Amino acid sequence: MLNSKLREELNQFKTRRTKRHLLINENLLRVNSGDLVNYNNFLHFISRERLLLNKSIITNFINTESGSLYSLNKWFNGYFYRFYC
Repeated sequence: MLNSKLREELNQFKTRRTKRHLLINENLLRVNSGDLVNYNNFLHFISRERLLLNKSIITNFINTESGSLYSLNKWFNGYFYRFYC
């Protein structure tokens, strides 16, 4: 039997873990919703171009800066256009 304090700590851990997974999934949906960008390709693009962007910066682009996201998306599409055409 778990005592109440240990059970409470275990429940807090579960909620933190589920909250983190929900935030990750929400960020993925926001990135994928912009002009049907594939998130795996986006991560490959960021690593190949040596950009220092994390998920919070990307979601900040999506939520506030439409012009920055547009230019980043054009750069992203131009990068993959070189490989496929």
